[in-house]
Amino acid sequence: MSFMYISDLWNIRSFVIVSLLLQIFLILYAPIRKQSRNDCLLWSAYLMANWVAPFAIGLISRNQGNSSAGAIEVEGALHAFWVSFLLLHFGCPDTMGAFSTDDSKLWGRYLASFIFQLGAAIYVFVKICPSDKSLVIPTILVLFAALIKNVERLWALYLTNIPRLREWALSKHTLSDVLVNKLVEELDVPRDGYSNEEETKLVESIVVKHAYCFFQIFKIFLVDLVFTHQQREISREYFCKVSAWDAMRIISVELQFMYEVLHTKLLAIHSKWSYIFRFIAFTNIVVAYVLFNRLKKNRLPELDVKITYALLLGGIALDVIALVMLVFSDWNVGRIKCCNTGSSKLDSFFHKLVSSPIDLKKPRFATCEVEPKADATNVFLDTPFIFRRWSESIYASNLFF
Repeated sequence: MSFMYISDLWNIRSFVIVSLLLQIFLILYAPIRKQSRNDCLLWSAYLMANWVAPFAIGLISRNQGNSSAGAIEVEGALHAFWVSFLLLHFGCPDTMGAFSTDDSKLWGRYLASFIFQLGAAIYVFVKICPSDKSLVIPTILVLFAALIKNVERLWALYLTNIPRLREWALSKHTLSDVLVNKLVEELDVPRDGYSNEEETKLVESIVVKHAYCFFQIFKIFLVDLVFTHQQREISREYFCKVSAWDAMRIISVELQFMYEVLHTKLLAIHSKWSYIFRFIAFTNIVVAYVLFNRLKKNRLPELDVKITYALLLGGIALDVIALVMLVFSDWNVGRIKCCNTGSSKLDSFFHKLVSSPIDLKKPRFATCEVEPKADATNVFLDTPFIFRRWSESIYASNLFF
């Protein structure tokens, strides 16, 4: 083996591991962007994720030309398997569809880049397939999962492009009179969805439900449109009946919905077809893991086998985390509670199941003394960081001092 081949081999291993770590970081850290003003670290990880995976695919494709026939037979099939995971990583997690709105305008560039990466992956697969067929089926399964993941990201970018976003915002943006009257009546009739505390009348699941319903009106602000006088009166009637604190809570959830529409895959993943294809992709990765686990690995380097297991288990874990985030997201809870009556026992149980984790996001308060040994105290928001919907602080300048 040449020195160049050995050097590229270790570079490939390093970049594959880095690509997996970046995916884990993005899916866990990206939601914190709403809670912090400092997004430099997230921006760096996002750019690296879009660069590392294609670069590693290029290294693997070049390495096939520099390696000997024996090396291709032993390690080539495993590297082709890695390429399918790198292509899967190129699709990015659900929490990070686009870093800025400008990324949505460049969805065509992402499409071209994906076509090139897919071509490189197919090139590696076709070159390795005649010499070693042990990983052909697992590679095809993960490649199909990667195709689903990237099409999902491409569709999310396309939907958040301004022309398409305007069409979405104008569709069904008005609430029916029956639904609006029902929301207003809920404020007057005592129900299980309300607490007895005057300052926090609405419980969290009701806040999310009402925020989702009113977001269907206010989402037109995303594309510089305005609502009608009738819609203004509807919202005015509602917000005149809630406390200032509950109004702020509802608005904070609406702002979170706006963030998720613009910067995540929300518009693409909350659909029946998306659920079906995501299940297929997850099943493919699980089947690939089972097939690889049953494979005889005597000829494969131990380190490469461990890296492959990390990719498989990491892919499964990422999909499970994404599923949990999807089911218990504010958007899903709001849509279920707003669009369904929950008349049957099954519906009622399902509503309670998806709504229970929402209570963890309820704002919490703490007190502090204004001055040492003073009787006066200040009350401030002190929700645990991981459960916050926003930073819970507003920066301002004192104009007098």
